[in-house]
Amino acid sequence: MQAHVKQEPGCLVPKHPSDTRWSARADATEALFRGYTHFQSALEEISADSSQNGDTRNDANSLAEKMDTIEVAIMCELWNDILKRFDCCSKMLQNATIELTPAIGLLKSLIEFLDERRETFDLYEQRAAERVGNSTYRSDIRRVLKRKKRVDDGNTTDATDMMTGKQKFKVNTFYVIIY
Repeated sequence: MQAHVKQEPGCLVPKHPSDTRWSARADATEALFRGYTHFQSALEEISADSSQNGDTRNDANSLAEKMDTIEVAIMCELWNDILKRFDCCSKMLQNATIELTPAIGLLKSLIEFLDERRETFDLYEQRAAERVGNSTYRSDIRRVLKRKKRVDDGNTTDATDMMTGKQKFKVNTFYVIIY
């Protein structure tokens, strides 16, 4: 796997996130963000390697397939953006010489940053689609089991059944993170 990762100068290698230092998650997310295609190639190579045991090959194949989805690519884009900003702000707030007024300003700018992210779903989606080479949501391609729900007007269609994969992901995942 490291052969794939070291192909690009400056490519980071993800490490196990620290239990005590949450900013290590920003480092791990950035490593995934910067080396996304290399990690995916490495997983595909592992899944095809007959010298690996079946569980390892199966796990690698499953992860590679998940990385090929627009949902995972959007999450990578989003979390990298958010965690980089939180990490930077956190480090500045930990400075022993920081005064109250600049600290308040940092926190306000962080809130404004998150408020601005609420309107950028389409940008994250566009970047993710370029990363994975497709913009099809999983729920749009797999058969969805419908549960019949009685509505006052007699209509039996659940409102979430009428949403596209993009709408479902935006409402159930993106907005949950951002709001």
